[in-house]
Amino acid sequence: MFEKHGYKNWKSEDKGYFNDIHIHTNNYVREVQHEYTDVKLCQTNDKIVVHITETISTVKKEKLITYEVGIKSDLGDSWADLKLYSISKEDFDNIGVKEWEKKIIKILIASQL
Repeated sequence: MFEKHGYKNWKSEDKGYFNDIHIHTNNYVREVQHEYTDVKLCQTNDKIVVHITETISTVKKEKLITYEVGIKSDLGDSWADLKLYSISKEDFDNIGVKEWEKKIIKILIASQL
């Protein structure tokens, strides 16, 4: 799902069991500075990267999948670590990868004013 939008899976991690809940995460990243030219680049590097984390929690063979969409940026005098989190699979699929990406970019632009 993410690869067709240019995202790369940079890390998959089996977090193990916690109180009978098995947790696995998949982490995806994509550089977006060439697409969103109205976003100020980080002062410490020349790129803007959107992160998506997919968390799969399994309890007694039932899966709960949630997503987090985030972006980090150097705002000059401070750092921003912006995230949209606890997004259900249904909400994520209904809106789509690109729209969630646009939402986090809009939040970043607002924080740069």
